[in-house]
Parts: sequence; C-alpha cells; structure tokens
Amino acid sequence: KVPDHLARLNRSESVLISSFKDIDPDNEKLAELSRSIDVLAMLVVPVNLNGRVIGALGFDNNKPTTWTDYEMKMLVEVAGYLEIAHRDAHLNHSRLMVEESLRESEERFRLALRNSPVIMFHQDKDLRYIWNHNPRDEQANNFIIGKTDHEILPTELADRFFAIKNEIMATGVGQRFETDIVYMGQTTYWDCT
Repeated sequence: KVPDHLARLNRSESVLISSFKDIDPDNEKLAELSRSIDVLAMLVVPVNLNGRVIGALGFDNNKPTTWTDYEMKMLVEVAGYLEIAHRDAHLNHSRLMVEESLRESEERFRLALRNSPVIMFHQDKDLRYIWNHNPRDEQANNFIIGKTDHEILPTELADRFFAIKNEIMATGVGQRFETDIVYMGQTTYWDCT
C-alpha cells in the first residue's frame, strides 16, 4: 500500500504535517523514518511537468511546527518556477537536438552535391535569388544573389521562368520542366523543379 503522503503527492496535492506524533497509524513507517533523521514536521509540495508529478519540494523541522500560509505559498511558487525551468530545459534540449539533426542533414546534402554538376538555388517571394549551392564559381554566385531572372538571363528565357514561377506561387502546385540554355556561347541543360 502506498503511504498516504506519497499518494497525495502523486495526486499533485501538498502534504502538511505539523507533528509526526499526530499522524495516522497507517503512516507509522513514515513516523519511524522521520524520527531516525530527526524530522518531526514537514511541508511538501509536488513539482509538476506537463501535468505529471516529477518531484517534490519541501521544508522540514526537527520540532513540531505550525506551517504558515506564507510558507505554503512560497513553496508552491518555487515549485512553479522549477516547473518552468524544467520545461525550458526540455524545450532547449529539443531545440538543440533539432538543430544538430538539421546540421547533419545539411552536411549530407552538401556531401551528396559536392563534385556533381547539380546547381541548386532558392528565390524569395519577389523571385530574387537569395541562396545558391554549388555555383560554377564564387564570382557567378556573387553575381546572381539579390537579382531576378530578368537581370541575369536573356529576356525570352527570363519571361518563361517568370511565368512558370508566378503560376507556382499563385497555385502552390510545383512544376517540373526541362530546357536548354545557350548563355555566353555555352549550352547547358536545366531540369527545373
């Protein structure tokens, strides 16, 4: 049988004992323990996390004590701070795990594309290039960042890309198309998604 004071803590209730001399005989083991560690009175409040008791916080005294409302409120408040600290620590740990997973995923992505002919880029809602991975050279990368297709491609091709990208943004439905581009005397083949 679970002792009454533990059952109350498990139900997220506070335990207030002014004197172990006055407790229920069913709690004789607790009274015996209290005498062995020279504790005759205790006030304990549960510490919760996400609605579950994860610990307890309390005061004890080696003589019978009439606990005050102030002492009870202080313990409840500190237990609340502990709950916030535990929750924040858990969230911080979760965030760090997500960040590490993202770093690992990005590293795998970079390794997969290294030494491949694949060039990847991203554009913002104004269709300006904001990111480019695996550019042919750093000068080309610096040239396109911040620019639109109309600023870097022949007009006919830029118009085609602009129409497709606007349709994708308007509908939210992706598209895939292939095209070859002759630029500065070189033909390249693009598979665009």
